[in-house]
Amino acid sequence: MKKKVVSILLCLVMAMSMFVGCGSKNEAQTTNNDTSTSAQVDEKKAEDTSSTGSTKVDETSQGTKKIVIVQEAKDELRDASQKNIKATLEKNGYASGKNAEITEIQMNGDEKKSQEVVDQIKTLKPDVVILNVVAFSSKSVAAPLLNSGIPVLLTLNVEDPGAGLVDENGKPKGSVSGIYTMPKDMRAKAFDLLNKIYPAKGKKAVFLTTPGFFQKDDIVKSLQTVGVELKDYVESKYTEDFEAAVKKYNADDEVAWMLTGVWPGLKKDGSAMSILDFGAWDIANRKKPSVTYWAAAVEIGILCGLGVDIAEQGNQVAEMAVKVLKGESIGNLTAENPRKIDIVLNQKRAKDLKIEFPADILGSAAKVYDKTAADK
Repeated sequence: MKKKVVSILLCLVMAMSMFVGCGSKNEAQTTNNDTSTSAQVDEKKAEDTSSTGSTKVDETSQGTKKIVIVQEAKDELRDASQKNIKATLEKNGYASGKNAEITEIQMNGDEKKSQEVVDQIKTLKPDVVILNVVAFSSKSVAAPLLNSGIPVLLTLNVEDPGAGLVDENGKPKGSVSGIYTMPKDMRAKAFDLLNKIYPAKGKKAVFLTTPGFFQKDDIVKSLQTVGVELKDYVESKYTEDFEAAVKKYNADDEVAWMLTGVWPGLKKDGSAMSILDFGAWDIANRKKPSVTYWAAAVEIGILCGLGVDIAEQGNQVAEMAVKVLKGESIGNLTAENPRKIDIVLNQKRAKDLKIEFPADILGSAAKVYDKTAADK
């Protein structure tokens, strides 16, 4: 459970009903760089079972393809995505014993490893890099490779404004493309979902988050699509400030929605606070509903959300990588929206807030949770 909640902090950007492990017992492990390499061991031709039809990968003409998969942080969400990346590559003929040499690099959530990883990738000169992103690697790994000529594909966060990887239309600015964290209209759709469940009825919303993940203007525009005014946009670096904002707007009758971006995990004295503990506190103390973009946040107690399936994005980015391996220019691969997004609800939270889900929304939900973090 702690891994799930930490994922929310890192990417609520997340976070998510696909918790499976990754790794292969057939891969050789090295001890210095947390990497594993799958070498070519035979010369068989591999059958391509991709959705585009059955074709053969010609090893003679293509030779062994070098593939690097970088996993920014090892958690249940990224493990699920990682597993699907490798499975989709294998379905298309790129696996150990076929025509690929796959190197996996584990960053273990350590941003300080970024330069080392960039240098390793440049040394390997792979045919494609798949970056299994959580929060920082779009800036610290993908951006430094933008003009390297090495094709890089991101499982999410390709639109990161601080990285400058694609233009406003999703066209790569260099050799990097991938998948958006969420569609451009995702927030508006999420706010529309909340308005159908708990109409604001002329009241306002506040948005609480930590700095660096969201833009106030984006929130304002998305709220305008459902006719709701933003009363306050609060960026709290410290848990104490976030708690104060929750208590303040609990008592504000003008506010209908208390929206959440990303929870903080730092106290004013510099010590870290468990995100599980803080999330449980927030859910237990907040008296107004919120909506999110990640299923895992709903699982621990946010009222409702449009859940991006992180595991499915592993399949999606691997399919983009297959195109590159078969000769498609990375410059032709416009960034893609996540292709699987589900309605997720938390019935326990609804009961606590005395809210009843409309029958049509309840019937269309992919997942309905009956507990919150405060109950576990």
